[in-house]
Amino acid sequence: MKLKIQLICFFLMIFQLGNAQRNIAMFSLNNTHTSSNLPNPYAVQPHKIVSTVFQAAVPVLGITYGVIALNPSPLREWNFQTRERVLTRHTGFHTRVDDYIQYAPGVSVLALKLSGVKGEYPFWESVSTFAFNSVLLLGATQITKYTVKEMRPDNSSRNSFPSGHTATSFAFAEWLRTEYWQTSPWIGVSGYLVASTVGVLRVFNNRHWVSDVVCGAAIGFLCTRIAYWLKPYVIDPMFRGKKKGVDLDTPPIIYEHSF
Repeated sequence: MKLKIQLICFFLMIFQLGNAQRNIAMFSLNNTHTSSNLPNPYAVQPHKIVSTVFQAAVPVLGITYGVIALNPSPLREWNFQTRERVLTRHTGFHTRVDDYIQYAPGVSVLALKLSGVKGEYPFWESVSTFAFNSVLLLGATQITKYTVKEMRPDNSSRNSFPSGHTATSFAFAEWLRTEYWQTSPWIGVSGYLVASTVGVLRVFNNRHWVSDVVCGAAIGFLCTRIAYWLKPYVIDPMFRGKKKGVDLDTPPIIYEHSF
């Protein structure tokens, strides 16, 4: 139990580090522009604060749900009850569709960008951010799997918690939503519908408990958000440096002339 609590603290520590660095940068930029009459493009807006809190609270709740279900509790009992219902009502069900559609939201991002549909960030900047996210995701899921060693519902191996398929699909879905929410919210919704389908199929295939899927979804979402929160410090320096004496990270000053 102590080890499981430490895992939660590890995820929360990473999240708090990303938020702290982001808030420090925002505070510094706000002070830089207070003496100017120009609008501050970096000003922190209340609705964005609410959005950040929501984006943090949802995955933390999902991870907490998963950890509680690892121990004797009503949530663990619900795992067993759900498995029994699925096996009883859908005897012999098996599909490998989830092995493939877990990548569908990510493939959609690449397809949209290569077809010329403009996203939130340029192609290589976006891909590099998700590559960084993939490192976080792989580390979080694999370390947790082989530390917790939860037995799968089908008793095939002790690496059930969390669901890697679900984590991958939700990470891709959040990438799709982040890049194309401004273009059309339905693009993001479609990604999450696919990711949710993957999670359901992992349970129906008797490969994961419900809590594995919930925690996997939370980790996938959180890793993508952390990647974007840390993007200004990890990814942006590779694409936006100082060229010809001009600081590209500072917004240009626009002068108005009367003609």
